[in-house]
Parts: sequence; C-alpha cells; structure tokens
Amino acid sequence: MTEQATPAAVEADTTRAEDEPLPFLSNFQDIFLSVGIIIFLVGISILTGSIGVRLADGAGSPFFVMAAISGAVLAVVWALSEVIVRRRRRILPGIILCIAFMGLSFSILTNVYTGIVGEDVMERLDDAEWVGPQEFPEGEEITHESLRWATNTVRDALPAPVRFFIIIAPLFMLGAAFVYYRRFRLPFASATVGAAAVGLLFCEAFYLSPYDTIRFLPTVIFLSGLLLLIAGVLYDMRDPQRVTRWSGNGFWLHFFAAPLVLTGALTIAAQGFAFDFPAMEGNNIDFFAKRFSPRQSVITLIVIAVFAVISLLLNRRALLVAGLLSAGIAIGVIVKAIGLGGAEVAAVTLIVLGGGILLLGLGWHTARMALLTFVPNSGVWRRVFPRETIDG
Repeated sequence: MTEQATPAAVEADTTRAEDEPLPFLSNFQDIFLSVGIIIFLVGISILTGSIGVRLADGAGSPFFVMAAISGAVLAVVWALSEVIVRRRRRILPGIILCIAFMGLSFSILTNVYTGIVGEDVMERLDDAEWVGPQEFPEGEEITHESLRWATNTVRDALPAPVRFFIIIAPLFMLGAAFVYYRRFRLPFASATVGAAAVGLLFCEAFYLSPYDTIRFLPTVIFLSGLLLLIAGVLYDMRDPQRVTRWSGNGFWLHFFAAPLVLTGALTIAAQGFAFDFPAMEGNNIDFFAKRFSPRQSVITLIVIAVFAVISLLLNRRALLVAGLLSAGIAIGVIVKAIGLGGAEVAAVTLIVLGGGILLLGLGWHTARMALLTFVPNSGVWRRVFPRETIDG
C-alpha cells in the first residue's frame, strides 16, 4: 500500500529556502483557542473583579482582597496552561496565557505590597511636599552635576517602601517569568525572562544613579537590546537548522531585541552616547528638528542598511522589520527636501519603501547566499550564520 503524503508533509515539500515559518502559529486551531481564551479570561476578570469590589468595601485592607482575586484568576491561567501549553503544546494560546500570567503576577505583587506598607505611603505620593528641595540655588548654572543633585534629591525624598519597590518588583517579575518558562518551556516565555532580566538591570541602575541612567539612555537601550540579541544568537547556535524549540527561543529574543537595538543605534547616531541636557535647555525644538533633518535621515537609512545586512546573515527578519517605520520617516524627509510636497511625498515614500521590501523579500535567499560567501563556512561561524536553515 502506497503511503499518501500528509498535509504536514505536503507543506514541508513546498517550503522554500527564503520562507520563514512562524514559530507561534501552526494552524487555525491556535487562533480559535486564542479567541476563546481571551473571551473566557475577560469574563472571569469581570466576574471576579465585581465580586472583589463588593468584598473590598467591607474589608480592612481592600488590597489583600484584590490580590486574592488576582490570585484566583492566575490559578485559572495556570490550569489552562497545564492543558493547552504543557500537554497540547499550543504556542499562540500559550503566548496569551503567558502575558496574562505576567500581568496577574504583577497585580498580586503591587496589591500585596501596598497592603503591607500601608495606604498612607501611597497617599504621600500625592502630596507635593514629599519631593523636598528641588529648586536650584539662585544664579547657579545648570550643569550635569546640578541635574544629578536634583534627581538624587527626588529619589532620596521618596518614601523608603517606594524606593524598595523599585528594587524588588523587577526581581519578582524575573522570578515569575522564569517559573513559567521552567514549567511550560514556552519559547515566548524565554524572551520574557530575557526582557525581565534587562528590566532588572535597568531598574537597579536607575535606583543607583537616576540621572546618569537617563542621560546615557541611548547607550543603555542599545546595550540592553544587544544583550537580548546575543542571547538569541546563542540559542540559534544550538539549533542551526531552526527546527526545535531552541530556534523558537531565539526568534522571540530577536523579536524583543530588535526595537531596542535599532532605537538605541538610531538615537546614538543622532545624539551621541549620552544626552547633553544642559545644552538642550530651552532648545528642545531645535533638537527634535535636527533629529528629523535630511542629513540625519540619510544616517538613519545607513544604520538600517547595516541592520539589513545583519538580518540577512542571521536569517532573522525581526531587526529589519523593526526599522520600517524609521525608514519610512527618513525616506519621507529626504523626498520632501528634494522639493516634493503633499500627496507626492506620501506616494513616493510608500513606493520606495514598499518596493525595497518587495525586492528584498523576493531576493532574500539570493542576497543571503551572496553575503555568506564572505563568511567562513566552518566552526562557530557556520553555527552563527548557517547555510542550510530555512527559518528566519
């Protein structure tokens, strides 16, 4: 008896080298389940929220009641994850459940913490006097040191429980993300672990030196995205053929890293590694005008072109997709500088941007193979830039 090709086999046979299978959507059943999960969780949230409001009216601490309500919904999310994610291995519904789990975890944390430290701490945040001295001595020049003093003064004037929350909240969320990933091995959850780890580093840096963290924000954003990008590459190296969940982990880490890396790189190209706030005083309009000048638009397109090369080499389109909006704005600025206006700017911008995407999409495999001729085809290079992968 001759074996007939299954639908999956037929689909595999028609896969082309430039195709990029989505690691979160295999069939319409995933969409169907996702819609059901969203509707069900919204209904559960409305019902439990209504019950919680009634219980909170007569409770000594309504925050503990709301934490218990969030905990009940979280238990439902966990039970659904056991069936849908761990047993059925449904990825798109798992993404929704993972997001719900993280949101409910944060709700539990904030309500329990507020209930413990007391409502009076939260009420003090509405009092203008808690900020303390925040005006510069008369006649003093605004410098980085004076701005650092001002931000440190505001931080130190915050109630101690609020300052402590800045430290423990990201640590708690990192733990929650790790627990979910450890239990269900969902690729998307690995990216939430990475994002939570980056958020933890940012919050700790912000607590230690708020002004310097804000001042060097372009560099901080770029380095944060770079860490996630490197983590994604390390996962890709474990699965050069892009056929296991390691590749899924890499995909989502690239997905989270792309906007951070690109935003940081473009801001550094426009402003430098740090904002010069004293020089920007009273001149913010000129700063933003410079950000979207024709010269800076050309630099933006050059940066995006570099990211396009990296995307081709890694066979990951996320870096390139993240730059579409910036590329469109840059093209529009350049087209307008040429002398066109109104509808012509929009039309030419869309034609150039869309045409570039079409050319790159249709010639993705050819362009990638041409670039790979300049890369060694052995050792670690072959695992970072694999030739045989069809995933993107």
